[in-house]
Amino acid sequence: MFTRHEGMRPAVNLTQRFAAVEAERAIKIKNTHLTHPVGVAWVAVTLLIMAYSWKFTVWPILLYFGMWYAMVLWKGARILMPTRDMLIAMAMPLLAFVSTAWSHYPAKSLYLGTCFILMMGCILLMARLVRFRAMAQGLILGVTLTLVLTLINGRYSVDTMDGRYSLIGLFPTKNLVGFCADLGILTCVVMLFTKEHFLRKLALFVVPLLICGWCLYKSHSGTAIVSLVVALAMVTAATLTLRLRGQLRLIAIAIGFFLFVGLIGASLAFDLQGAVLKGLGKDATLTGRTYLWEQGKKIGWQEPVIGHGYGGFWVPGEPEAERLWAEFHIPQLGFHFHSTYVETFVELGFVGMGLIILLILGNLIGVLRLAYRQGMTAELALLLALSCLFLVRSFAEVDFFMGPFGMGGLMFYYILPRLAQIRRETKDSPLPA
Repeated sequence: MFTRHEGMRPAVNLTQRFAAVEAERAIKIKNTHLTHPVGVAWVAVTLLIMAYSWKFTVWPILLYFGMWYAMVLWKGARILMPTRDMLIAMAMPLLAFVSTAWSHYPAKSLYLGTCFILMMGCILLMARLVRFRAMAQGLILGVTLTLVLTLINGRYSVDTMDGRYSLIGLFPTKNLVGFCADLGILTCVVMLFTKEHFLRKLALFVVPLLICGWCLYKSHSGTAIVSLVVALAMVTAATLTLRLRGQLRLIAIAIGFFLFVGLIGASLAFDLQGAVLKGLGKDATLTGRTYLWEQGKKIGWQEPVIGHGYGGFWVPGEPEAERLWAEFHIPQLGFHFHSTYVETFVELGFVGMGLIILLILGNLIGVLRLAYRQGMTAELALLLALSCLFLVRSFAEVDFFMGPFGMGGLMFYYILPRLAQIRRETKDSPLPA
């Protein structure tokens, strides 16, 4: 019956076929961006919801899901088609969901893991549908509105360690105020170097920058100040280095590496950490964090490989959690170990901690590689600043692991999908170096 062999197609290996399918998907996805006003509005509302997600009931979260998943009906289901680029970013929410199988509190892990996966779908849509300028302006607008509400509320809390009053507003802690201010400052600074009319720059970037700077000052958050300085320094150094050519660039990279190693050695030899903490008015225990880290490590070693399960430790009825709540005089509303690595170790063991390290380094190295190949742009500068910000904060905060919602999780897990989208959009028309 099928005797004609001349017209048969030659065999194609799976790698070539998969690459062809991805190329076809990229073309379909490429021209599906939201209009600028819609993109700005969607991102700003998302930031507001994420900023206060800890206070909300289910309705604002459902609004967040509804806003983004409605785009699937508008733009077509192909906008959610998975690619190899998303697999790494999706690994953490999938692990959180799977941890239901061994969690001490499986119902909570199932709920949080499911929400985590749904949130990643929204982040993927945001990365694919919103252009950079709309994303940046929406981020600035959302952060500015959040901080204005913080100033209007005007609530302060006293630090029991140093007696200093810090602005918290509607946030639970001063560190979240500082983190929100950092996001706004970094975005405004990057956007100030883009081509824009002076009056528009003044209204869109300078005024929000001043509001964010004032809130950062009033928050007295040492972590926010240090991470902001490091992020700005890293972006400046990378931008200047990438402007060099040939051997000069390699020499600059080598010098930067040796300076970095030298700084680490000097900090160990001369206790630079203590000097920095003293300059910021902080005690050597980092407001009790060192004790929390010790306790977290001991608890983590009880289930060292896969942990207690996602969200399976800070739960009323868990003996060790009850003890720490009592010692720190904290109500049973959450709390965490003030270290991304310790928190991940307790909840998801070495498997989760290894994955979170890969994600942190993947963000940073991914941005640097793309900037090296295509040249530093405003968008890559912002993504690099965010990567550095999360790297520094990961040692003393839990911005993107404790629960599926929040500004930290939104922006951290946005980086890898956005890098993938940039590579697809610039494959045929690379950015100028």
